[in-house]
Amino acid sequence: MRLPRFKQGINSAPRKLATAIAFATGSSVAFSQGLVLEEIVVSATKKDEFVQDVPSTVNVLTGDTMKGFNVFSFKDVETLTPGLSLTPVDTRNNTISMRGISFDPESRTAAAVNVYVNSVPVRSTQAFQQMYDLGRVEILRGPQGTLQGETSPAGSIQLYTARANVDMAEGEISQTFSDNSGSNTQVAASLPLIEGVLGIRAAALLDDAETGVNTVDGRTGTRDSKSGRLSVSFIPTDELDMHLTYQYLEARANAFEIAEGQGLNPANGNPTLEYGDRKSLQEGKSETFNRHSFTNLEVNFLLGDHLLTSVSGYQDIKDYAFLDLERGNAIPNYADIQIVDTNGRRVTQEFRITKTDADFWEYTAGVFWNKQSLFTNNVNRLDAGVPSAGPGGSNIAVDLGNVAALVPTGNESFGAFLDNKFYVSDVTTLQVGARWSKIRTTSKLDLEAGPEGAYGIIPAGTSFGSLIPKENELKKEIAWTGGIKLTHDLNDEVMVYGSIDRSFRPGGFVISPDAADLSASDLLFDSESSNSFEVGFKSTLENGRYQINGAVFYQEFTDFISRARTVWVDTDTDGLGDKAISGGLTYNSDAIVQGAEIEFNGVLTENWTAFLGASYVDSKFDGGEQPCGTDGGATPVDSYATCTTDGRTGPEPNWSISTSSEYTVPMGEFDGFVRGLYKFTDNRADNSVGTNVGGYGLFDLFVGVRDTEGQWEVSLWSKNLFDKEARSSIGAEQSGRGIPSGYNVASVVPERTIGLTGKYKFGAF
Repeated sequence: MRLPRFKQGINSAPRKLATAIAFATGSSVAFSQGLVLEEIVVSATKKDEFVQDVPSTVNVLTGDTMKGFNVFSFKDVETLTPGLSLTPVDTRNNTISMRGISFDPESRTAAAVNVYVNSVPVRSTQAFQQMYDLGRVEILRGPQGTLQGETSPAGSIQLYTARANVDMAEGEISQTFSDNSGSNTQVAASLPLIEGVLGIRAAALLDDAETGVNTVDGRTGTRDSKSGRLSVSFIPTDELDMHLTYQYLEARANAFEIAEGQGLNPANGNPTLEYGDRKSLQEGKSETFNRHSFTNLEVNFLLGDHLLTSVSGYQDIKDYAFLDLERGNAIPNYADIQIVDTNGRRVTQEFRITKTDADFWEYTAGVFWNKQSLFTNNVNRLDAGVPSAGPGGSNIAVDLGNVAALVPTGNESFGAFLDNKFYVSDVTTLQVGARWSKIRTTSKLDLEAGPEGAYGIIPAGTSFGSLIPKENELKKEIAWTGGIKLTHDLNDEVMVYGSIDRSFRPGGFVISPDAADLSASDLLFDSESSNSFEVGFKSTLENGRYQINGAVFYQEFTDFISRARTVWVDTDTDGLGDKAISGGLTYNSDAIVQGAEIEFNGVLTENWTAFLGASYVDSKFDGGEQPCGTDGGATPVDSYATCTTDGRTGPEPNWSISTSSEYTVPMGEFDGFVRGLYKFTDNRADNSVGTNVGGYGLFDLFVGVRDTEGQWEVSLWSKNLFDKEARSSIGAEQSGRGIPSGYNVASVVPERTIGLTGKYKFGAF
């Protein structure tokens, strides 16, 4: 039989009891009598609900699940989730794709999938960092147009950090060593200062390893991170709880980019490379540095049958990259240096009120405000000399180029939302929600001579003017989004639902150093809207032993925002493409996305659990126009060529499968265990570079022993056990100042890694 509905269960418990349950279990409630699955509580709808009662596809990774599979980085979440891609675009940028909808962070538009930490939105550069001491991760699929802080067409990922235990002292120490010179140390501890009322939790992380990518001249790629987090929970009464979190993180990487291909100029001495060689041709540095601080305060006050909630966020942001863009080494002893230094801050505030314990009508109403200010200093210069190009090296900057782009950007948004849930009968509910959003975006792009001057004659700091017309610097938009969801219990075990959802992403203006080569109309892109239709079911069978969920969806986009990486423009007015736009061009084109998802979770025997999830997505343009053309091909004067296409919208696979299982062997006072994880990613065609990326499957294996009380655990493990070699993405052919190299840049799956992990818990466990 199904567990009690939300309005009859968790929400009717005293506030302090419900909070204590969430702290003790990592926000999951376990019913452990007999062969019964853990019942997970999520906050996907801004209320505490059992995940099986939420009328949409929600994947949940509990804290224990992530620890069990050594989820140390955000990218590791991908292996446990079908239909989710977390892919590096280049050394400093990553993209999150779901339901076949991909996103290029260089497009300067809102993400297709938004990431939140404790309900506060964060940038992708902050998300793609080390993960530690988390309570759970919720992956919400489909358009987010009502309750989340920002609208998004493909979904959202919610990360919730572990909170302080106000009732008892407890904690955990974890140490991992791996054969890629890796070490991951995690420590977390809670201490009640006033039992049942006030507690603190401190957590820390140290992580370093080799990246597995080395240069042909013998330099080794490395990465290291360090982070600390302090959390305070204050629960003075059953009606009031407050939670403050502060986190500081620094991450550095020497992340060289893999080259594959055969050099066009044999005199350069560049070797023929396969992506499996994991070699880089970069002669200069390829370094990134991220420093982020995050502060979050959540306050909940139960006033009668209404819950008042405030969620505040403040972030300081610094992202720095010193990169050699001459990745194909077309010109020996030369580095095309790009220095990108971004600094800024972000402030968010949400207030909401939730009606609880209603017999017929529950609602959540609120407002959300976001203000982000960033300033990016982008310096491009040429270095000639030895491979140690960069600050402190022996190279000298030559007089060509050396131009600085100053890019101040600002984003301010305000949203007001109302979500209504009507209990039409004991077995049928209707949910209707709407959101009004007002978005204000400012963008500028000013060019000036770089620190060493430019072209040998122009003094440093000399202004070349702004490349964005003043009338395009400020963009204001208003949008209505929302959704309707109908759920019906067929019986005590099966719930079916249908939904209609609408989402929106604002338009903008392309920021590129080559903006002067295009007209303002070519650089503008419009806002995007989409309507999605979804039908699904959720079932809890055999008295809670098995769960089978599934959904089919169809999403229609108007002015889908996409990015063309290689765009050739006619600059000498001869009707032929003669210059590639740096970084590509953002454009609009209608699209249709459709697919299906299914997952199984079960307790097969008393000692054996298993999970299987599969996703199929078909994401294609709907006869729209997109940039195309080649070097020397027919091109409109002072513009770029376009083609009509029904091709794929991005390099996302049609099929994606993730399956995991654990078998426990009782050994008296100890339990042995075998834990396995397999992720299959289907063949992918990347139309942006005209290349088939190929499919692959990765298998991870964990073998270990733990005491029956769960106090300690030791495991020997291997990720990518069979050392599968495969690309995760491939870029266009690289060139150096217009000279083709014969090499492409590829991202590949990590090579086989073997490690040993030990964990020890103290206090409550």
